[in-house]
Amino acid sequence: MKDQVVEQLAERAKKLVPGDPFDKNTRLGAVVSKKQQETVLGYIDKGKSEGASVVAGGNAAKVNGKGYFVEATIFDGVKPEMTISREEIFGPVLAVLAFDDVEEAVHLANQSMYGLAAGIWTRDISKAHRVAHAIRAGTVWINTYNIYDPAAPFGGYKQSGFRPRSGPDGAGWVSGDEDGVGGVVTDAFITTALRTPVGRAGGALAEVRADDLAAIAVKAVVERSGIPPARIEDVIFGCTNQAGEDNRNVARMAALLAGLPVEVPGQTVNRLCGSGLQAVISAAQAIRAGEGSVFIAGGVENMTRAPYVMLKSGAPWNRTPPPMADSTVGWRFTNPRMKKEWTISSAKPPRR
Repeated sequence: MKDQVVEQLAERAKKLVPGDPFDKNTRLGAVVSKKQQETVLGYIDKGKSEGASVVAGGNAAKVNGKGYFVEATIFDGVKPEMTISREEIFGPVLAVLAFDDVEEAVHLANQSMYGLAAGIWTRDISKAHRVAHAIRAGTVWINTYNIYDPAAPFGGYKQSGFRPRSGPDGAGWVSGDEDGVGGVVTDAFITTALRTPVGRAGGALAEVRADDLAAIAVKAVVERSGIPPARIEDVIFGCTNQAGEDNRNVARMAALLAGLPVEVPGQTVNRLCGSGLQAVISAAQAIRAGEGSVFIAGGVENMTRAPYVMLKSGAPWNRTPPPMADSTVGWRFTNPRMKKEWTISSAKPPRR
């Protein structure tokens, strides 16, 4: 069977002619640079010198008299210890290794220092699942190759990466030894990110509420990621200014306005500077602590709409009209018992 596969591979490779990358019919384009072309050709020479046989390709090529192309190349008679078997070539070169049984095939696959992707062809679905589970690769295709689903985790093992990522379940990944013994490790990463336009003070967005702005982003993130809304554990937004009718728990109102289920909670973080970043950090910490796997987090505010606020009296039953303060510049109303060097006067601009 091996000889038949190699023969068919060689026939296919010979039909895979290098072509102009701008031609929609081209299936084999150029390598990235002259240096990379030389590197790929060096690997081909190394394969020959170490005893492998070229059954197709093996030469540099040009299209319309220019470009850095390499013919589709097939090597037969490759041994596991050969350079073309052990190292990544980043060129159109295929090294064929033979095996006698499934166990040897899995062993050959797993002794590689890389583990980005693998492909299995078989009519036995039980065998396919057993081998896919045994191969240490981030993606394992069955009876197909190089087809990705954005909803599925993507990543690699060993020198090809350290965890699967992407997809709604990408935060949970399995770490184990050579026997597959291990456990679920939680990690946090961003799957989808976007923002609304940033307006200037008193500009085109001056009349837009902060929660309306946030709702636009929340709805778009859910639609773009494809994550079922019911799977979202929490919506966390940083908002420096929480005064006024449209700044009370911005995250909760934005989640409801975006159409998320009422069961999805929302919390608003205020750290003055860095509130949005703190919201993202809080979501990441929750994921790492195992408190959830899907969060929406970010920052939102509209300081143009920050209102005047009425300060509370310092004495009970005080009939003196309370002072008003402009919250546009943020909160500077500190406890009078605090040390002076810890505070910023609301009457003076902050020192730069």
